[in-house]
Order: sequence, then structure tokens, then C-alpha cells
Amino acid sequence: ANGGAIGLNTEATIAIDGQLVAHAGSIAFDTSLGTLTTRRDAVLKPGALLDVTGVWTNDVPDRVPVASVLPNGGTVTIHAKGSVLIGAGALIDATSGGWQQAKGGVASGPITGLGGDISIVSNYLVLGPYGVAPSAYPGRITLNGGVRSYGFGGGGRLMLATSDIRVGGSDPGDGRTLWLDPSFFTQGGFSQYGLISYNGLTVAPGSDIELHAQPLMLTPAASEARSGSSMTGLAVPGVPLPFQSVRPVNLVLSAIDPSTGTLVVGAGVQINSDPGATVKLHAGRQLTFDGVINAPGGTINFDLYGPQWNDRAQTLWIGADAQLLARGLVQTFLDQGGRPAYRMWAGGTVNINENGGDPDAYPYAAYPGVAAAGAVPGSTPGMGSLGAVVVQAGALIDVSGGTGTVAFPVRSGLSQTLMSLPLKTDAGAVNIIASQGLLLDATLLARAGGGATGGSLSIDQTMWTSHVGDTYQQPIGQLILTQAQSFA
Repeated sequence: ANGGAIGLNTEATIAIDGQLVAHAGSIAFDTSLGTLTTRRDAVLKPGALLDVTGVWTNDVPDRVPVASVLPNGGTVTIHAKGSVLIGAGALIDATSGGWQQAKGGVASGPITGLGGDISIVSNYLVLGPYGVAPSAYPGRITLNGGVRSYGFGGGGRLMLATSDIRVGGSDPGDGRTLWLDPSFFTQGGFSQYGLISYNGLTVAPGSDIELHAQPLMLTPAASEARSGSSMTGLAVPGVPLPFQSVRPVNLVLSAIDPSTGTLVVGAGVQINSDPGATVKLHAGRQLTFDGVINAPGGTINFDLYGPQWNDRAQTLWIGADAQLLARGLVQTFLDQGGRPAYRMWAGGTVNINENGGDPDAYPYAAYPGVAAAGAVPGSTPGMGSLGAVVVQAGALIDVSGGTGTVAFPVRSGLSQTLMSLPLKTDAGAVNIIASQGLLLDATLLARAGGGATGGSLSIDQTMWTSHVGDTYQQPIGQLILTQAQSFA
């Protein structure tokens, strides 16, 4: 039935060689049950289908409203103790249906319907407690089929968690690394792409990641399609119109093992998003970034986070060619009636080591902060921000406000003219926590847009307490600021 649930939980491998359908419902696999330590996979064989697509409801031809409206896509969750193997031609589909409401027998309001979430996790519950030997991750993800989650108001969230991930460059072909071409982010319609690596995640130098919404658009066939019709032929992905309200596309890149979790974004990498998006980079061991993120009016988070072992070799390193851009923006366009309209975005926010415990960075809720069984309180370190923060000379962090001009209609008697009016937006904020050292040699900009309010800078160097048996003596904190130009 629509809205139903299918769950397969076992101590063995799960293999699907057909179709599982739960429109607007849920499908969940879990091979981690029991105490067996053997690898247990989840397999979608070639041509297999997991379908949680939403339901089409059209009040116009139906006249009488449908009792149960389920336009949103459902959820698919795959947790494998070993690998997740998706064969050629297999498909996981959480695309929305849609709901066309009516008033007086005439279509009224926008089509509603959001894509659902898809979560694919290999090596589920494999991480050992911190403070012991690094964990081994024998499982992998092979993604030879498709995943998608389009929606009229935006897609759902995708999470892929596996041992090693590489974006761009050449496929390592080592049988362990999930390799994704940058074009992967232009497919599937998701509103968030979350890549979580246990060991290492690399974005190859020169890669171009474009994060832009692709909402569903109705075709002419949809106007007379009765409720319950197949969505095939009723809608296709498209480019949002300027006045449409659509979820922006967010990105999460995370490498989380405390011993081996290294995230590297190489020189020349471009990450470009629509206004208001969030880009999150997270690592448990080392974070190195030398690319460009352009998220107008959005949020950029960098976090090096894990058990605080006082390892002076750890750094959150932002290179000389890096640019973190969350500038404000004024968008001008014509509304549905052809009238001049605008949308204003204040400068966004750049956070460094402010959001380390963000659940989006982890494959399951119990991952961070797990201490060894029977550990003496205080004998293992707490979880928190790690290492020194280094932002090299030449790097740019910019949260300045935006400016623009909009044409307003002005009536005088029987005539109407357009008058240009300048618009300006406030600047944003830069927030930094650096408890083990900070070298901030970058250019910081938070200028007001055309005379609006300037931005803010917050630096926190609060030291954390060492755990029992730790002989490392933290230095006395000292902060020296030299301003070469106005931050506001």
C-alpha cells in the first residue's frame, strides 16, 4: 500500500534480484544484526529496483479531493556490515509525485512534492572505540546503477559512506575506492550530496563540482492526468524559474576516522552553488583545502574534529590559492505576472571549527564520542576541535554584502514609468575556533553592500583540558591581531 514500509534485517547478506515498491513509504536493509564478525553485504543485482516514489494527485479533473495525499518521495536506507554492491541498470528511486490543488475546478497554487532521502552505508557499525588500533574497513560501495530523488520543490538528501572516496581525476581501480566523476553532482536531483569516507576523501586538483537545483517541471500531459497516474511523462527535470522557491543543493564532504580520516581538496577545485546553499568539509585527522568555494549568501563550514589527543601534527590547512566566498547578492527578475521583482541575499557565514559534531558528517548517530568499554572516566579524551588552524597568505575569505538595482513602476496620472532603485545587503560573519594555534594570514573581507551594515569576525582560542596521563603541556594562549585594511 502507498506509504507502507519494507524492512529486511538479518545476520546474512541481502540480495535483491527484482523490484521492491513502497510508494511514498520506506525501504530499509540492515545486515549488521547479531554478533557475527563476518562480512555481510547488501546487493542490488543488475536491473533491480527499489521504488519509494511519491504519488500523483490532481484535484482538477478529480473534482473531489483525494482523502490521502502522498506527494513526497519516501526513504531508502541501506546499512551493510560489509559492502553495498549496486549492479548495472539497478535503480534506487525516491523521486516525488506531485499534488496539483484546485479552486473552483481550476488549478491553484504551485505543484507540491519533495524528493525523499537515500542513505547507503558500508562498514556499518565497524568503527572500533577510539584509543585503540585504527579500524579496518573491508566493505566498499560499487555504484554501477543509478540513484535519484527529483522533486517539484527540490530533491532529497543522498548519503554515501564507505572506506575511501575520490572525486575527479582518474579512477584508482583498487577495488576499494568509490570513484565519482564531478558530473555525478549534476545528476539525480538531490538537494544534498553527502560523501562520507572512513579513511580518506580526495577531490582531485582541477575538479569542477556544480551544485544547482533541478526541480521537476510539469509537461502538458499532466493537466488531465487523474490521481494515481504514473509520473512517467508528467514531469521532467528542468532549470528553476527565477521566482520559484526551490531547495538549494548542499554538499557534505567528510573523512571521519580519528586515525586515518584525511580530507584533501586539491588546487584548482571549483565548488559552485546556488544562493543560500551550505558546503561542509569535515575531517577526523587532517583537513587540507586549496580550492574555491562560491556559495552566495550561503554557509561554509570547515571542521577538524575528533578525540582530543594533543597531536601537534594535526592541522586544518587552508592553502594560498584557497577562496571561501559567501558574498551577498541581489537578484533581479520578472515575476509570474511580468512585473519587476527582486530577491536579496545578505553576506553568508564562514565557520572554522564551529560545527564539528554536525550529524551530517557521520554515517550513524553513535559514531562520534564512543569511548572504549570500561574506560576510566577522564582516561580518554573528549571530543572537540583539533589541531592548529593555518590560513596561508594569498587565501581569501569574503562575506561581503551585495548591491544591485531594481526597476520599480511609478505611476503619474494615467502614465507609468520605471524608476531605478539601488539595493544593498548586509555583510556576513567569519567565526573561527583555534584551540591549538592559529595562523591567519589570509585576506578577510566583510564589506557592507553599498553602505549597509558591515560584517563580524569572531576568534576563539579557548584551550581544552588534557585527559588523565597526558603529559603534553599546552602553551599559554596569546592572540595578536594586525589589521591591514578595514574589515567592515
